Amino acid sequence: MKMLPLLLFVASALFFGCMRSAPTRYYLLSAAKELRPLPATPGTPSSPVVLRQLRLPEYLDRSEIVRRRPANELCITDNHLWGEKLSVATAMVLERNLARLLGDEVPLIDRQHRASGGRRGLMVIFHQFEADADGVFNADGYCYLEKPLSQEMPLRTEAALLLHFAFRQPLADDSVGTLVGAYNAALADIAGQIAVALMATP
Repeated sequence: MKMLPLLLFVASALFFGCMRSAPTRYYLLSAAKELRPLPATPGTPSSPVVLRQLRLPEYLDRSEIVRRRPANELCITDNHLWGEKLSVATAMVLERNLARLLGDEVPLIDRQHRASGGRRGLMVIFHQFEADADGVFNADGYCYLEKPLSQEMPLRTEAALLLHFAFRQPLADDSVGTLVGAYNAALADIAGQIAVALMATP
């Protein structure tokens, strides 16, 4: 009988120990420090760009990190979270990567979605930006270039498809750190694709 209170205490400690959830960890995206300005060629447009709009699928634009699973299932983590909204982090990193490649100051998002000061506006729309059920990270989408119709009418713009971008990278393991690294690698690669297309577009 003397052992009963001790046994109850040990059982309670084990029960509540198992009930404890894993600590929450927060993650940020980062720009690629190794990027350098692309060499300019004769005819390279001199007008700077502004990232006017960036869109992600709604199921991704949340604080939780999302993975795909078989049969169209999504796996949403509870204890691995983005430090800021994914669309905000993605836009900031893409801006910094583009600035390094184009040799210009960081293009800021114009939330009025209008061309101003002769800047060409970019609209980046992601259709896919996550790891799939086979452990491969995929990014896929379109980038549109918005330009003023003329110097006399800078607020009137037209948008045309600049490029269809794509990125694919098998993940070395299932860790969140590896997944976040794939997000950073994708944004560096996509910025390179956009920068090359911009420099070839008058």
